[in-house]
Amino acid sequence: MDAIAVKHHVWCSAVGPEEPHAVSTSLQEGTLEKSGANFLDPEVRRVEVEEFLNTELPPHPKLYRGQLKNGLRYIILPNKVPPNRFEAHMEVHVGSIDEEDDEQGIAHMIEHVAFLGSKKREKLLGTGARSNAYTDFHHTVFHIHSPTRAKVHDMLYGSDVWQTFMGVWQEKVLMYVLLGAGRASNLKGDSDGDLLSSVLDALNEIAFHPKFLASRVEKERRAILSELQMMNTIEYRVDCQLLQHLHSENKLSGRFPIGLEEQIKKWDVDKIKRFHERWYFPANATLYIVGDVDNISKTIHQIEAVFSQTGLENETEASPPPTPNAFGAMASFLVPKFPVGLGGTSQDKASNSDQSKIAKKERHAIRPPVRHNWSLPGSGCVADPPQIFQHELLQNFSFNMFCKVMIR
Repeated sequence: MDAIAVKHHVWCSAVGPEEPHAVSTSLQEGTLEKSGANFLDPEVRRVEVEEFLNTELPPHPKLYRGQLKNGLRYIILPNKVPPNRFEAHMEVHVGSIDEEDDEQGIAHMIEHVAFLGSKKREKLLGTGARSNAYTDFHHTVFHIHSPTRAKVHDMLYGSDVWQTFMGVWQEKVLMYVLLGAGRASNLKGDSDGDLLSSVLDALNEIAFHPKFLASRVEKERRAILSELQMMNTIEYRVDCQLLQHLHSENKLSGRFPIGLEEQIKKWDVDKIKRFHERWYFPANATLYIVGDVDNISKTIHQIEAVFSQTGLENETEASPPPTPNAFGAMASFLVPKFPVGLGGTSQDKASNSDQSKIAKKERHAIRPPVRHNWSLPGSGCVADPPQIFQHELLQNFSFNMFCKVMIR
């Protein structure tokens, strides 16, 4: 048999100043070459696959990471394409996988209520910003795409005449005329028209300080039920069948983000609030800022100014003992079973401060790991028999093969 030469081509991120998202097609030094019979050896291939999966991606040279005292992590990446714009994404690490059996779809409900109920997000309308949100199995993301400066600032300072003769008083008058008294006085930003503070303030309200008004909850309940009906196509049901088979060994097979209709119809405001209080706090979130933001120190200062006190408002206040219902459901999901009395019953002899510490620890508990059966050589897993999904409305045939591999 002739020798077989194989090159492992690893795509690497370019480090150009203008386009950090570009991908280089050049081969890095140290490209591996395997030839001959070793290439056909299953054990050699298994080792190579494991080495490849364990290789850490190199960090971007312009990526800046940090963390506030309240646990909020932030990542900043300057990118001048397109110019004079940026994006801010708030990722809360909670999704449908974190829902209890009677909460299927509640993370998606909170996304709707928090995002569309935000008044500070509404104040960004007219500035050139756009926003959206989505809920997945593992996370909920709120994102705002915005110009770096408010349009009113460009109108005020777009000519030499205005730069020469317009003063502070005239600027405020014109802002009231252009935007209206309410919006102009409430639009948060720096004196140079920087919109980043306003965007961060809106994300802070959406993720951590939503107003769960009963009217808003009912409005979004109707919207979600309508969305569920629109999604209920034959293609969606086929996708659900595929995912249920692919993740049959864990909760992902029964935790689709849209939820269950019979549960969506009956949640009250208190039920939704309890789920929010359990998972939506700074230590369980990451903020991403990408765009035309060269002044890293100023950006960090703006992040600290908006988020530094979030999550700390109630830390110094004495918290009442948790009720058996609220804490009991939490403990059954996140921690092993404990003796009776941990939930704050009359038999519990711990002090109020001890109970408050326990509740805080539960609130910050890490999501239990999700078990997967990986499709790796030598994993020892017995292959499941093929699954066939038939439906009278299906007029074509598809054959799907999956390889379930861990991504680190």
